[in-house]
Amino acid sequence: MLLVEIEKPANQTLAAWFSELRTWLDLNRCSSSTFVPAGRRIERLIYCISFERAAETHQFSTAFERYSATIRLANRIEREQLRMLAGTSAAD
Repeated sequence: MLLVEIEKPANQTLAAWFSELRTWLDLNRCSSSTFVPAGRRIERLIYCISFERAAETHQFSTAFERYSATIRLANRIEREQLRMLAGTSAAD
């Protein structure tokens, strides 16, 4: 499972930012598995978005690189947590 970590911009409301991301996902027919808070970098909120397909992960990351989007592999604990959030089995 691939994750994109992305910073919420300080000058946008959470609702407006989510709407921007959701609109892009809908227009590009991409589906994220989960979208969860992942902490902070200095004063910026970080969110983690998981994708099952690498192509969608890279498209999303490229489209939102202005929000410091970075791609990484989920570790075992994250995979289990994300699967539980998505309502699927945590078995590998």
